[in-house]
Amino acid sequence: MPSQPPLDAPDRGARAAPAGSPAGEAAGPAPLAGPAHPTRLAAGGSRTGDLAAASGSTAATLRPLVLAGLMAGLTAVLSYLRIPLPFTPVPITGQTLGVMLSGLLLGPRWGFAAQLAYLLLGVAGVPVFAGGAAGLAVVLGPTGGFLLSYPLAAGLTGLLFRPGTARRPGPASGGEGARGGPRTTAQAAQPARDQAASPVRAPGFGRAFVASVAGGILLVYAIGAPWLAVETGTPWPGVATAAVLPFVPGDLAKALVAAWLAPRVLRALGGRLAPGT
Repeated sequence: MPSQPPLDAPDRGARAAPAGSPAGEAAGPAPLAGPAHPTRLAAGGSRTGDLAAASGSTAATLRPLVLAGLMAGLTAVLSYLRIPLPFTPVPITGQTLGVMLSGLLLGPRWGFAAQLAYLLLGVAGVPVFAGGAAGLAVVLGPTGGFLLSYPLAAGLTGLLFRPGTARRPGPASGGEGARGGPRTTAQAAQPARDQAASPVRAPGFGRAFVASVAGGILLVYAIGAPWLAVETGTPWPGVATAAVLPFVPGDLAKALVAAWLAPRVLRALGGRLAPGT
């Protein structure tokens, strides 16, 4: 007699029961067809978000570097606005206007960097100092104290001005997105972009003027005048008469220009030009 197949062996030749038959109803509804490669699709979306986040991070890094270079160039251009005076080796120049604007527009960190780049260009031999002068000898000369004060002056100006940024209410904190799934890199970076793009109104003329006077005038004189006295052997009263008092009216005029211009530029462009400072 032929052997009987085991009772629990599947019938390999059996056909699927019709949907309306009792067997079909007992088997339950057929599963819905899903995406062919859900893991691959999710990986592709995550990769796109990572690339977008990396691109935004690169732009955010390069922007303040470019702006610092532009402000260094502006200071170099303003240095050619030079009016020599017969009674002092210190000429009237437009350099301190560039110092004030660097701090007001870029903030303390990048304002400092802009003026440091300006000094390094001059030391390297690029004719960016007053009247087209250049070289280390200029920085070590009688007026070197004024030049060396510029990075600190721009930093102090930006520190005293410091327009802030408003924060938009973003998604709830945590590791899940709006539908309960894991958040992508782009979604995680969105609140930071919203905050950076939501500036409050920049401080106005009065605060900009005070910051410009404190950083672009008082600190510059506090470093430059003693340096000049030591280098030339001039007593303090003589330094004040020859290298400080004659320049105060012009410096105040430059502070007025910077204080009038900077808040308008910031409001027109939506906030500090170098975010995160």
